Amino acid sequence: LFRGVAESPSALHAQLERLVIFANAQVAVDLLLLTGILRYAGGAENPLAVFYLFHMAIVSLLLKRRHAILQGVWALLLYATLVIGEWRQWLVPHYSFLPSYPVGIYAQPEYVVSLLVVMACGIFGTLYFTLHIAGHVQVQERQLQRANAALRQSQRAIEDLQRRRSRFMQTAAHQLKSPLAAIQTMT
Repeated sequence: LFRGVAESPSALHAQLERLVIFANAQVAVDLLLLTGILRYAGGAENPLAVFYLFHMAIVSLLLKRRHAILQGVWALLLYATLVIGEWRQWLVPHYSFLPSYPVGIYAQPEYVVSLLVVMACGIFGTLYFTLHIAGHVQVQERQLQRANAALRQSQRAIEDLQRRRSRFMQTAAHQLKSPLAAIQTMT
């Protein structure tokens, strides 16, 4: 991922900043394209608007909290533009998702308000829960890193003790060789 980047922390930080900008731009464009797809594949009536929620889950796991919230606002703004645009007939013609849907349901104010409330609750609920879960995972990851560091330190201490024991045994064997050799000679 970071091939060709110098070992300096400033170069690594600059590379990470570029990746964050790219990720934010990618998600923003994805949400814009999703809105376009929804517009021409059923508009406000299209149940595939649930893909906004998948984007929010991914965003909350990959990006910083404030960037995730801004992406949530962007998603809601795009969806609201689509739904209100169809309701106010700024986006004409309306492409029905299924012919069996009631005619003109996208133009009823109650339907528009309910769509916006449900989508806002879905987007920000998804953000809240996934950010909350990601926070817990990060805390546990830091605890595991500390435990891993402590285990490595313990392993180094055990290896040091084993080296000392080995040296002691070698020294003791050498020190006992001379008296044992003399006793053996005398016997």
